Amino acid sequence: GRFDVSRTGWDSALEALADTLSGSVPPRAAGLVRSRLQRLDEGTLRVLRVAAVVGHADVLEPLAELAGLSAWAAAAGLAQAQAAGLLHGRRFAHDLVRQVLADDTPEPMRVLWHAGIARRLADSLPPHVVAEHWWAAGDAAQALTATLAAAQLDGERGLLDAAERLLAAAAERLGESAPPALDAARIDVARAFLARQRLDLDAAESCAARALQA
Repeated sequence: GRFDVSRTGWDSALEALADTLSGSVPPRAAGLVRSRLQRLDEGTLRVLRVAAVVGHADVLEPLAELAGLSAWAAAAGLAQAQAAGLLHGRRFAHDLVRQVLADDTPEPMRVLWHAGIARRLADSLPPHVVAEHWWAAGDAAQALTATLAAAQLDGERGLLDAAERLLAAAAERLGESAPPALDAARIDVARAFLARQRLDLDAAESCAARALQA
């Protein structure tokens, strides 16, 4: 097809430019990706932008719904992106492609899609991922609930340090907007359970006391 020409050269160029990455996408790399994106249909671009927010294109029907397309149109868009070398299967050919698509998506649309992803895929995504989508959507209440579920899962797996990091990050994020006392109490309850698992009963009692006071 029209996108198959110099497919190998396209993949090699992505890999070469990726070696120069240091956080943000350099202009030359972004220009290379955008030149290929400009050849796509509008529907294909839309479904790719949603996929960039998700991180992959594994879930066709939710992608179609969030992009405002029929499942058939979304599938055709993914096929076009695969032919263009932008997707390898249902995964982005390189994170450069995903980054450029996400960066070029207006912020209100990203917020809307993050919330939609968290809502529609809550049963199939790990709670850690659901929480990040809710934080990105700006819904602190939903984000905290998902974060607590993620911390509980880590605690059950014996990943106590990882669970504590999640709770600390949630407290910091909520602290930016003066969190309600109940939210702080929920974090302290979770910390009390973690401390008890560590057999640090003094810390557990202290966290529980703060939660009860709140």
